Amino acid sequence: MKEATDKVSRLRLGRIVFIALAVLTILEFLVGAFVHPATPYLIATAIIKAWLIVHYFMRVSQLWRKDDKHG
Repeated sequence: MKEATDKVSRLRLGRIVFIALAVLTILEFLVGAFVHPATPYLIATAIIKAWLIVHYFMRVSQLWRKDDKHG
């Protein structure tokens, strides 16, 4: 039962991150279209999106955990 709950919570988190990435992409478009100069804002948004992808989808933070089940 615990595994099913963990899977549901991971799927929910994945959906939230996906929606956040979509919202940030729309924000990037709007900033690029209407804000001049847009470069600082686009760089900041890109860094946030990169962190979300690396942390939640690539799970890089798990490389340094002591409780790793595979290592």
